[in-house]
Amino acid sequence: MVQNIPIIPIFGPLEMGLLHWFVQVFFSLILTISDTSWYGIIWTTKSNQIIEQDLVSNVQQIGIHLSTDFYLPFEFISIILLVSLIGAITMARQ
Repeated sequence: MVQNIPIIPIFGPLEMGLLHWFVQVFFSLILTISDTSWYGIIWTTKSNQIIEQDLVSNVQQIGIHLSTDFYLPFEFISIILLVSLIGAITMARQ
């Protein structure tokens, strides 16, 4: 049975403007991160510590690389995942 129920928009003009702004910021961050050469940045270079490769397990090597070589990309990805989780929770509540 078809009823004449008025369609109420979920998002108003303010929400659509904010959504548009967040999408633009997200894609500009993705482009910036993908175009950046991460090799040689002062925060991502290894410290002067000498690590014995034979005494370090694979899990420890992953931890060392995440905290030295891949620090900034790891943090950016964690922020993106946090924002997507918050968005998913917000969408699930509606």
